[in-house]
Amino acid sequence: MKTGDWVRLGQTLSFNEGTFKVVDLTAESVMIRGDDGGRYTLSRGLLETLRLSPAAPRRRFATRTNFFRQELGVLAAAGYHVGRGGLDRERRRAILSWVFEAPVTALPKVGDPAYLAEWGAPSSAQRFSKIANCLFAFAQNGLARPDQPREAIEDWEEDLQWFYDSYGKRVAS
Repeated sequence: MKTGDWVRLGQTLSFNEGTFKVVDLTAESVMIRGDDGGRYTLSRGLLETLRLSPAAPRRRFATRTNFFRQELGVLAAAGYHVGRGGLDRERRRAILSWVFEAPVTALPKVGDPAYLAEWGAPSSAQRFSKIANCLFAFAQNGLARPDQPREAIEDWEEDLQWFYDSYGKRVAS
């Protein structure tokens, strides 16, 4: 078993039976992510006890969104790229942090003034929502494609979860 593998597990008190992606492995434990986005850490022994028949990655579907009005947005212009030819996790998240905290005048000059105004003030709820909505829409559009870019979708989903975990509470208070 390795990171990225899919496993079918039986029901526990924490989650229902289903297919889970292995997102982290240590000598003693395995972190998995369910379809609901929930992350669970299990001992390797418990994982083997709960394991059912082998699992193949499940293809998920979504409806393409018309969220984007232009080809090149602030995130892409800032260098945020995912998937096979994209950046590693640390660099992607550094860009997301910079875009969240930078003054509007420092953001890449793309689109018209109305588009840049959508990004709001640095570290604001408006900026948080704009970035979170972009990441969500990227993932949904990837899922809507017949040739789903699995690595890119996983990167967007994981970056979105990280972004919520890192900045959501700050914006909410």
